[in-house]
Amino acid sequence: SGLLLSAAVLLRSPAPAATQAVAPQKTAPTLAERLDRLAAEIDRNRIDLHVPGAALAIVRGDEVIFARGFGVADVEKKTPATPNTPFFIGSATKAFTATLVGMLVDEGRMQWDDPVEKHLREFKLAVQSKDPNDRATLRDGLSHRTGFTRMAFLETNTGLSSDEILRRASSAEAFAPFRQRFLYNNVHYLAAGSAAAAAAGTSWDALMKARI
Repeated sequence: SGLLLSAAVLLRSPAPAATQAVAPQKTAPTLAERLDRLAAEIDRNRIDLHVPGAALAIVRGDEVIFARGFGVADVEKKTPATPNTPFFIGSATKAFTATLVGMLVDEGRMQWDDPVEKHLREFKLAVQSKDPNDRATLRDGLSHRTGFTRMAFLETNTGLSSDEILRRASSAEAFAPFRQRFLYNNVHYLAAGSAAAAAAGTSWDALMKARI
């Protein structure tokens, strides 16, 4: 029985290290391979979501390491989308505008709680407040808490300049009490961007290009 037990132990014991099969080590995918896999996944999602065209750029440090277009820019003409295809990015600019304001706050050129009219004299909102001294600040505008709802007719009127939009917005009536409700408002971001430009002594476009 002792011999049988020894034999059983030997049969169950792993083979010596020298005789074990060594699994080949997998090499990590290169950056180019990873980016190609990402591109393939993005294109699959684009097709699944019925998106005609898209473009993607990836920046590492100060270098663009990937830029590619997917699908078409024009469905009828079958024009391919490229990294240079212009797209409407809509409210993504809100993050840029808030960042510009933050930069100028860091530099001491303006403060989050500055009334917007301190930098834009023509932009004075009649906020709905029991305190007659309350003024809509940059923080209020960027937080959508001024009490003024969307001003779609002003936003979509391409015949009006930014200054004229802000002037007309100043005559609007508040929809809700000051700082009591979240009410999305594009015009107030236009005001914040214009205020930042005024504080920097330049235009929003030039400030955006230079700083972001």
